[in-house]
Amino acid sequence: MQTTSTVRCHHCGSKCETDLHKIEDKTFCCPGCKTIFELFAESGNSAYYEGRSLSTELEKYSFLDNYEIARKLINFSSAGVNHISLNLPAVHCSSCVYVLENLPKVHEGVIRLTLNFTEKKASIYYDPELISLRQLASLLDSIGYPPNFDTQKSATENESSRSLVIKIGVAGFCFGNIMLLSFPSYLGMESADLDMFGPFFQSIMLLLAVPVVFYGGKDYLVQAFKSIISGHIHIDVPIALGIITLFARSAFEIITQVGDGYLDSLSGLVFFLLLGRWFQQRAYSHLSFERDYTSYFPLAVLKEVNTGETISIPVGQIETDHILIIRHNEIIPADSILLSDQARIDYSFVTGENRSTELEKGAFLYAGGRQLGPSIRVKATKPCSQSYLTQLWNNPAFDNQKDNYRHLMINQVSRYFTWIVILIAVVAGVVWHTADQSRMWEIVSAVLIVACPCALALATPFTNGNSLRIFGRNHLYLRNSDTAEQLGKTDVIVFDKTGTLTSAGDGKTSYEGRSLSVHEQHLISQLAAQSTHPISRKIAVHMVEQESLLQIKSFAEIPGKGIEGEVDGHFLRIGSEKWITGSQQNRGRVLVEIDGDVAGYFHFTSHLRPGLQQALSHLGKEYPIIVLSGDNEHDRSWLAEILPQATEMQFNMSPFEKLEFIKQLQVGGKRVLMIGDGLNDAGALQQSDVGFAVTEDVSQFSPASDGIIEGSKLIDLPDFLQFSNWSHRIIVLSFILSFLYNAVGISLAVGGFLTPVIAAILMPVSSISVVAFTTISGNFLARKLQL
Repeated sequence: MQTTSTVRCHHCGSKCETDLHKIEDKTFCCPGCKTIFELFAESGNSAYYEGRSLSTELEKYSFLDNYEIARKLINFSSAGVNHISLNLPAVHCSSCVYVLENLPKVHEGVIRLTLNFTEKKASIYYDPELISLRQLASLLDSIGYPPNFDTQKSATENESSRSLVIKIGVAGFCFGNIMLLSFPSYLGMESADLDMFGPFFQSIMLLLAVPVVFYGGKDYLVQAFKSIISGHIHIDVPIALGIITLFARSAFEIITQVGDGYLDSLSGLVFFLLLGRWFQQRAYSHLSFERDYTSYFPLAVLKEVNTGETISIPVGQIETDHILIIRHNEIIPADSILLSDQARIDYSFVTGENRSTELEKGAFLYAGGRQLGPSIRVKATKPCSQSYLTQLWNNPAFDNQKDNYRHLMINQVSRYFTWIVILIAVVAGVVWHTADQSRMWEIVSAVLIVACPCALALATPFTNGNSLRIFGRNHLYLRNSDTAEQLGKTDVIVFDKTGTLTSAGDGKTSYEGRSLSVHEQHLISQLAAQSTHPISRKIAVHMVEQESLLQIKSFAEIPGKGIEGEVDGHFLRIGSEKWITGSQQNRGRVLVEIDGDVAGYFHFTSHLRPGLQQALSHLGKEYPIIVLSGDNEHDRSWLAEILPQATEMQFNMSPFEKLEFIKQLQVGGKRVLMIGDGLNDAGALQQSDVGFAVTEDVSQFSPASDGIIEGSKLIDLPDFLQFSNWSHRIIVLSFILSFLYNAVGISLAVGGFLTPVIAAILMPVSSISVVAFTTISGNFLARKLQL
């Protein structure tokens, strides 16, 4: 076997250890890179490899090969999948979203990429066996999106903003001086002195235009070039063509002395493009709807203050070295070290794969893992990143592939828009070459610059993003902005009963059965305390408070049935009568079994949440309402008295039966809003078009849900649905405005009524105006509904 240590992979640029993987004169480091090259060749994207300096790009990111550096950047690492969040400052329009989110088609090592447009942040899952972090950074750089690894985001933003301001200053200085030197032409002055000094002044103007084009317009030119060689045509391509066209034509006219050129229009064009981009960044910064996670994210955790004593704190208050108690089915909110002897962690919240991992004391635990089993003690190694937890919540593994027609439509528009604009510009050039050749280049440039699909692409995320922020401040926390739109399409509402229509904190808890010793009460309380389910917590509170922590060897929670585990050498089960005794009767009791002996049962009384009857009455006039309950029918009579008359009620339903019921509604063409318990109703919540998990406090979190709503805020559900409907109308109006802008703008440019300078002013104004319209309209409607 011959080693070729100095040969680099034709695809990724890595050093090739062997020459086993070759196609003609091209060598590849592995079969994966070879396959990608073949796919590129078959699809006509071989241009991806042209003009690249892979060695230079890889050296640029060589520091990422350092394990300690990489570990600080990576959010999660496991066999076959790493997760990282990267800032991509070059992101600025809708085409960027299309190019980046299709990166998995470019390299098989990239599993999934989602882009937060307003934050310019990409969430990337990749296979480290197929592509290293260094290669991933190089790949992003090669297509025009070099990642910024500065951990201080504000410093990054300031540096980017400062660079843009300097470019505006340079372009403005040159624009002003070119205008000044062009005054004689504007005034139509003719004299011998002008004939003598005219070429000299024109040469100065040409020199001034060089920094305007190649420094001020650098971002547009580089982005366009990289998009072309990567095979994905970007919206910056027509802008770059307009700039190059004006510069080349002007240089030709000045050098050959056949005209004055268009340097004033060119410099004004670049100046106003840069100024417009600065205004866009400012507008997006002020109108960015990234939520205040400290205020809105509904998650808390138990912090150990003394041995055996705990207090509940919001995850935003977690600090390094805090000792946390993670109960069964709870999320680990921050990277931690395991202090308990054992833990069973499910990372499906992070990876999307439903697989648990057995870990022992001292193991490193990543944020986002879920504990399966008895409560564990962990020590936080860094504060909680709440934005990261929300990012994990948007893992497609918890998505039901809900209707995404508008997103697909926008992607298609962004994909073909550039080609359509170029075609229109070519046709306009041909027509004006015949009608007035002197204006041809100006017309072509104006057409290339004035067209912009960004307003179309921004209408939906900014409208829904504003809705998300408004819902959040009213304690309805949604998974993402798309959920805000899906909510408005609801045509049937399904409620769970226990803990949803009724409050877990209301009503009385009573025990009937044989007398329990203090130790037995400790056993029951300790087992119940492992669960976050409302009924388990009520049982734990009802029992005598344990004097000391008892050893729990095992614990399991069976949705729809109950909990079981071994506590201090005793095996206990707490759950439904059917599960424990096999009885077919369901009398709404929760039995307690200790070492195979049924000791007694708990009984709970229920009451409807305050103010909910009026809200349900209002909803019943607009939507069919269905109640699904796992309890028996003993509550049917009092529910029938307070619910709308046409309400359908189903009892004795298992979690699986609830899920199948939702499926049948959807088969019938219904769009279902399901509101229920985050644990027992997880399947139904995920199956529904929109699923809300109701929380009494902030310790329970269900990634299967699309939203989390505080129980006391269910009374505002009619207003939430109405606001979502109105937001949909705002989006439609925004689309109309965007289409009208492009239709009118392109028509005026083709007709010769727009100069490139005016086109450069109008392009960013269109995006800003649509964003402002959606934001102001949404805020007005929210105030009208008192949200």
